[in-house]
Amino acid sequence: MEPANLILFAVPLLLIAFMFTSQRKRQRAFLQQQQALAVGQEVVTTSGLHGRIVTIDQTVAVLEIAPGTQVRWERRALTSPAGPVTDVATDPTTTEGG
Repeated sequence: MEPANLILFAVPLLLIAFMFTSQRKRQRAFLQQQQALAVGQEVVTTSGLHGRIVTIDQTVAVLEIAPGTQVRWERRALTSPAGPVTDVATDPTTTEGG
């Protein structure tokens, strides 16, 4: 077998192996993030809704999105912990209108 043929055969195999390992890393990180979810934690859903976890079980999470307003979400739709949220009405460092 010529070296050029060997390279043409090996490069696609290496690319496929790289794709599988990167997908496995992403999946592992997602599972760790899902296991770390807890009641009281601020989260963001896949559609961008921010809320606080009220109850959570293996498949469903109940989020409070406003005082007294609770919605049910599939647990897999909770993507990440929310960052710090500032309230424009109470935060003196924010300026409205410009």
